[in-house]
Amino acid sequence: TGDSILEAYQHYRVGLVDGQQFLTKKLMIKTDMDMPCPSEGCVAIRYRWNGGQNLKIEQDFEGGETHLQFRQNSDGTSLEITKHLD
Repeated sequence: TGDSILEAYQHYRVGLVDGQQFLTKKLMIKTDMDMPCPSEGCVAIRYRWNGGQNLKIEQDFEGGETHLQFRQNSDGTSLEITKHLD
């Protein structure tokens, strides 16, 4: 999309039918953080920045992991979602 990482993140989060609780409402640009798990079955949620143009979110669950990779460039922000099952 033609959005910034912040806009793309908020758009993705709001569009989720299930799982919004696993993404923080307030994203802090260039601030790595570990988010407390909001429910059982969740092991860890980590936000890692590589500069201001690249954000990786790792969601670890008892049944596997989901990785969200937001990349911003001159055309906007892309999102790559990778799921790994245990």
